[in-house]
Amino acid sequence: MLNRPVTWLLLTLLAGTLLALMLVWHGQPDPQVRAGGMPLRVGYAVEPPYIELDEHGRVGGESAEVLRATLRALGEPEPVWVPVPFFRLIHQLEMDRIDVIAAGLFITPERSRRVDFSRPTLAVGAALLVRRGNPDRVRHLSDFTSDNDLRLAVLDGAVEARLARGHGIPTRATVGVAEIDEALALLRRGEVAAFALSAPSLRRLASRETDLEVIELPDLDPDRDLGLPAYAWRRGDPRLPAFDAALGQYLGSPAHLQKVRPLGFTPAEVSQARRHVDAARRAVALGRDVPGAASAAASALTGPGDGLEEGQP
Repeated sequence: MLNRPVTWLLLTLLAGTLLALMLVWHGQPDPQVRAGGMPLRVGYAVEPPYIELDEHGRVGGESAEVLRATLRALGEPEPVWVPVPFFRLIHQLEMDRIDVIAAGLFITPERSRRVDFSRPTLAVGAALLVRRGNPDRVRHLSDFTSDNDLRLAVLDGAVEARLARGHGIPTRATVGVAEIDEALALLRRGEVAAFALSAPSLRRLASRETDLEVIELPDLDPDRDLGLPAYAWRRGDPRLPAFDAALGQYLGSPAHLQKVRPLGFTPAEVSQARRHVDAARRAVALGRDVPGAASAAASALTGPGDGLEEGQP
């Protein structure tokens, strides 16, 4: 029979092990343990082609594949993928339930006050998704400011709501939705005239939904209205600088372009993001105001990711 000191020692060790397992199970591991090589917990929301699931449930898309390539370059293991509704992603990050957001999340000043962004991976514009034949004849964002009967669906928490306000669309003319499927249902029932989202996402949707089509927006300002998707990290996370340096080496490389081209992204969308980063870097170094979309890139350069290494041309 074990003597009492040994028995109590074993019981103490067992209790500590059970407590650690419970903390991991509930998504609240010790931060020091998590920084010591455990896989990243990556929060995602499905929005093709940034994030999509294959028939086996594997997480893919631009945000996922670029993240994987960057982590491999750092010698990190496959992350743990955590599905989260889009509008709750930042909250889950702040609550330490995930470590990074990979969801095609655009850099904005408001978000930059809550998270630290990596450099952007793309520069993309918005577009409109309408029913085939465009029965409401919408061609411009201004159409929603001149006709009170037209409604525009926007994803809750997405930058398109901000874009709509910036183009003078009144709140009464927009309908917020929590999920893309909800917007598609409203569109098919004729309750909204269009659904605004990033052009790559809508092109991907329209390729699968034959009763819908994409309307490109000619009234967008390329210096003001481009969206810059990036990875969002918890404020002050010490892992971001190394991640961002590796990301900069990968973006624009032949391997990167080969990976994102089948998803519908163009080399121009990759190189435009690089130009905005370069413009923001120069402006920050000179102490100048950063104009247009480059101001979003600047928010990714003024946090822990300062002095980032250049990527491939």
